[in-house]
Amino acid sequence: MFVVQLARFLTHLFFSKVDVTDADRIPKEGPVVVVSNHHSALVDPMVLLATLDRQPRFMAKAALWGRQYLPIRPLLSAARAVPVHRVKDGGGDNSAMFSSTRQVLREGGMIAVFGEGVSHDDPGLKDMKTGPARIVLGAEIETTIVPIGLVFPDRPRYRSTVTVAVGEPIVVRGSAGGDEDRDEVQRLTDAVADGLSLVAPTWDRQDDQHAARAAAKVVSARHSIDEGSVLNRINRGADLAHPASKDVLDAAKDLLDECEHLDVELQHVVEDEANLGALARTSYVRSILWALPTILGHVVNYPAYLACDLVAKRNDFNFQATAKLLAGIVLYPLWWLVIFVVVWWQANIAWALGAVIVATAGGYVAGSKMHMLKTSNARMVVEDNDTDLSGLEQRFNAVVRAVDRLPA
Repeated sequence: MFVVQLARFLTHLFFSKVDVTDADRIPKEGPVVVVSNHHSALVDPMVLLATLDRQPRFMAKAALWGRQYLPIRPLLSAARAVPVHRVKDGGGDNSAMFSSTRQVLREGGMIAVFGEGVSHDDPGLKDMKTGPARIVLGAEIETTIVPIGLVFPDRPRYRSTVTVAVGEPIVVRGSAGGDEDRDEVQRLTDAVADGLSLVAPTWDRQDDQHAARAAAKVVSARHSIDEGSVLNRINRGADLAHPASKDVLDAAKDLLDECEHLDVELQHVVEDEANLGALARTSYVRSILWALPTILGHVVNYPAYLACDLVAKRNDFNFQATAKLLAGIVLYPLWWLVIFVVVWWQANIAWALGAVIVATAGGYVAGSKMHMLKTSNARMVVEDNDTDLSGLEQRFNAVVRAVDRLPA
């Protein structure tokens, strides 16, 4: 359980908001294979560990057990990861992997697989590997496959958001040698890919994907209809290049920008249209109250913040969030140690302890509230900015009108 608690702490620390949709689709017991997209290296398994009610056994590329990844070996061990020999890494014997994963399923456990087989920078999905289908079809039990989409609107940014979208379960009865039927393996792989495409990013641009989900949430709340059906309607309109599709995305992005400027959650907007004025006023008050401690916390911890940012930018895009997280675990405590030593040298140990406590608390406050402060500042300095109740209502209604113009 230690690795789960660590994942929850780090997820809470790195992300300002974690949404989990349709979590009840995951069976509480029995054999389950979770199949997820893979856009953010080690952050993806961290988020799954933090949000799933059950701790899964992860499948991970065998290369992670190499010398160059020695620092993360304890994490692999704590997560009980199962090594997979990928063709792109030179291949190898995966019989032990199939044997151990099927044993987990026979014991009623859960396996987590990144179905694309690689962490990547593409905004959409890569081709699905056949591994998950072969594991399930070769197990002599009934197993539930659950597609889970991880949606990161701004992957590398500290205190950004993530949505964990749970798809429709697929129940499969395996059999001895069932994984040798290539046609059946491919049919199941295609079914899993289709299920994942409904919850994971498939648009050419992730901001379009995020906007489409926001529009679906708005129209679902306004018309009291299923959010998934609205999203499918928006997706179909985009596939058909319907003229209203661009209007939907533009209107939804305007609404999201307005929510960001006001520092209010879209969910609050759709749930409480009658009190949007109160939400806006609360935003102004929060910005004023948190301004001073946020700025001080950022200034005190700026060397560590800058170092983490520089480390992250030296990595590929899909590894930047992981690099920033790992660097922060090391560099912030080192910076606090420097503060402790300097203050102790200049004063005494009591002052040194106090300085570290202030720096630690300030770092947390800065990380949590800096985005709110930035959006508040943008609200005040942008010319002809009509961020107010009427503007929020206008953008909300514009989304509804644009979706209504799409073909049913």
